[in-house]
Amino acid sequence: MSPSVEISFVEGFEHDWRMPRSLRAAGLNHRVAVVQETGVRGCPEMYFDEDLFLALIDFAAASVPGARIGLADRVEDVGRRERAPQDLLAGWARLPATERDPVGAVIARLGELPVMAIVTEFWVSAGGPRPYADSYTYSVLSDRRLGDELRAFLAARPEAQRWIVTPAVLDRPVSEDPAPQRSGWLARLFG
Repeated sequence: MSPSVEISFVEGFEHDWRMPRSLRAAGLNHRVAVVQETGVRGCPEMYFDEDLFLALIDFAAASVPGARIGLADRVEDVGRRERAPQDLLAGWARLPATERDPVGAVIARLGELPVMAIVTEFWVSAGGPRPYADSYTYSVLSDRRLGDELRAFLAARPEAQRWIVTPAVLDRPVSEDPAPQRSGWLARLFG
């Protein structure tokens, strides 16, 4: 049985957050981050909630009808080395659950244009500030605000019964690409 996992949401861009170069020109100017805590009761290792990650892939597919979904191991691979979701599942099937990790980016494309992206921030490896410290954070990027739609989608999932959802942590929408911000430790870590 999968453990209970705490999830919080952050609307808007953090001051030092930088849009990945590969997505900058796509106009994905809104961010809602899904923050999955990795410390869970009864699990000695940092916990990766596969069901949550797969639900986010499903959200991208449901939100952009007709989109082609591509996965990139690293954000830098977007547009160069993407693979289909079934390839991820086949790879995971060969690994023990404790060795599975999310990919660096999920991209929903209409034609060649990215219309939604989910960028994994691996705070689990870096510590970081609250609320991101020691988490898997998934930044859902779009051309519109998706926080309420995403929360409703996740709440309707069968797995939602074990997700402990906290209220929004940050609600500061911006309507412009944060890419011009060039300084800060977040930029050095993820830029």
